[in-house]
Amino acid sequence: MIESLLQRINLELFLYGFSIIRPSDNNFENLYLNDFQIEMRYLKASNSEENTTYHGGNILKLKLKDIINERKFKQYNQFNLSNKNILNSMNNMRGYKLDSIFRTFDTKETVHKAQQSHFDRIPTLKFMLYVNDINQSNGAFCLSPGSHNWVNYKYGKIRSLSQSNKYKETSRNIPKCIIDKMEPIEGKAGTLIIFHTNCVHNQGIVHEGSCKIIRAHYRKRFLKFNFA
Repeated sequence: MIESLLQRINLELFLYGFSIIRPSDNNFENLYLNDFQIEMRYLKASNSEENTTYHGGNILKLKLKDIINERKFKQYNQFNLSNKNILNSMNNMRGYKLDSIFRTFDTKETVHKAQQSHFDRIPTLKFMLYVNDINQSNGAFCLSPGSHNWVNYKYGKIRSLSQSNKYKETSRNIPKCIIDKMEPIEGKAGTLIIFHTNCVHNQGIVHEGSCKIIRAHYRKRFLKFNFA
């Protein structure tokens, strides 16, 4: 990846809390995009007992061991390796490790908690790939530029395990001035959004068609824990 693009990513993450890489950006290739598109072509909504908080859609969560050990998930490993190349070239981003990768498929019937504006209880750096063309009508992801500064100031960049329950409600109690600045990120298939989860965000609502996304989560090793 060319140096000027990396400089832009670093600056935008600092200023806005997120950066967007478009398919047209120089020297940026999604060698795995076609595989994801084939995999998700015939997905349908699936409400399972394991996904009780995700209705009317389809969600798959993969841990690192699944991605490495299963050949059928090779495109997920390619996505991870591409993201790691970016991470290793960015300022202050070393030490981030892959926690999990999600595949999400949203329809008009989809309802889940990520559709409400929030910041994540565990600070995470996420790489979000649009598998199909996405705009406001089919669920464009939304971010509030610069809102990570408010979260960092009010709650700190690092939040301890002992405080986890506190943030169940707090993380969704967002001031109106931040909500009013939420921006839908429209983009063609292959658009990559890199963002700090201290930046207030939410998944858009699908009004027509469908929304197909691959999302990788990276965390500092000492932040890798699970909440009850």
